[in-house]
Amino acid sequence: MDINTINKAELDKILDEADVIALAKNKYPKVLHRKRDDSIIKIFRSFGSDKIKLHHLYKKSESRYKRNAQRFIYNAMHLATLNIETVKIKAFYLCHNPKLAMVIYDTLPGESVGSYLSKDDNIVKPFALFIANLHNKNVYFRAGHEKNYLYEKEQFKLIDIDNLRFKISFKQRAKNLAYLFYHAQQRQNLFSKTQVQLFLKTYFAATQYSSKQRKRFIQHLCRAIEYRRRKDLANSNQITDNLTYICADMLFLT
Repeated sequence: MDINTINKAELDKILDEADVIALAKNKYPKVLHRKRDDSIIKIFRSFGSDKIKLHHLYKKSESRYKRNAQRFIYNAMHLATLNIETVKIKAFYLCHNPKLAMVIYDTLPGESVGSYLSKDDNIVKPFALFIANLHNKNVYFRAGHEKNYLYEKEQFKLIDIDNLRFKISFKQRAKNLAYLFYHAQQRQNLFSKTQVQLFLKTYFAATQYSSKQRKRFIQHLCRAIEYRRRKDLANSNQITDNLTYICADMLFLT
């Protein structure tokens, strides 16, 4: 992917054509939508004084914002080679003042898995098979919550892929599912007990884990969920205990 260096005037022209749909924690635009070609603009911004050096992917001397943008592009390209549907990159821009990188890609059609989980249990089994396929292909989708998986025409897709790696351990698999279950339950009250049980049954069948491996997996899963519960309790008193069932009656799966 070629790097297109632009100045502030060119940057402003691109941004003026788009509508902000997500802000970063610092309130700067993070994701925008450009109506004229139905594309998404994702911004990777720097607030340090790193010097930019135009070298190949992941060179340590490069500033973080550029590496993050390049990782996003690399992830999209590599996922395509694995036949995993994700965004298709159109352009990569680099601006020196302000210091930021910008990736433009086509809007990916589909609804979030979360919207399906709230109304249709039939998506649970194919979704579990998809996640198992990701893990079996060594894909660690660290931002893998219910809003970052899209579903359309019996096909799952990934968005927000900058925080993704192509190496996953047994323990990280369990951690990945814990994040998915916990985020969906806390944010949207999704994943009923029946849905979780069906998901894990399907996932275990697809991974062909032995009885011993399933027990170990459930232990890792429960620890990861408990870690997230404690972390949230430290930050807020408002937290539900709806996920305690996940660790309560799991031995039936082994």
